[in-house]
Amino acid sequence: MNQGDLILMITTLEYMRAVGYVDAQYLDRIREGNRVLVRVDFSDKELDIEQETFEGNLYFVAPRVDEYLKECEVYVKVRNKRNRNGLYILREGMDVRMEVLIGE
Repeated sequence: MNQGDLILMITTLEYMRAVGYVDAQYLDRIREGNRVLVRVDFSDKELDIEQETFEGNLYFVAPRVDEYLKECEVYVKVRNKRNRNGLYILREGMDVRMEVLIGE
């Protein structure tokens, strides 16, 4: 270990970053600040967690469109919720579906 090496990282689960992709045809309709609804998506399981809706805001729209997929990367800041045991529901690595609300 050397002076200046990272020895501890403090994180919070109160807000999470969801990363998604928007089809290029919709880029003229979204903007930073758009409200976004987020739901956990376990495609191979039916879990209660999938019934929860989390709210967030779009805070980054990448300036580049993927030339093959014709999609643009977006980031959403999502406010996490706690379950009945007081633990945060969203965790890093979970798959989610996002719905960007346009015109609000």
